[in-house]
Amino acid sequence: MRMTLVEESGIHLEYELYEGSPYIHVEITEWSPSKCREYIALWEDIKTLFRLDGFKVMRCGVLSERTLNIKFVGMFGFKNVEYRDDQVIVFIQDL
Repeated sequence: MRMTLVEESGIHLEYELYEGSPYIHVEITEWSPSKCREYIALWEDIKTLFRLDGFKVMRCGVLSERTLNIKFVGMFGFKNVEYRDDQVIVFIQDL
């Protein structure tokens, strides 16, 4: 079951628990340098909440053909690829 973390102008962020850790789902509709700074600050707060709840890692999936999204998840600290196939790349991040 997905739970909404953020729903405001330009961003919708949900998560679900997958294999005992948060799996992030995000849709961003507004991009600008100022919005990007706002999203990164928001993301740091969310990571802190998950860390305080005892989680050690977080996952985020990206469709393989969405190269811009791959760059996006890298900006938010997802660097390590846990799984990859022809359709999806799952990134993992230590909290």
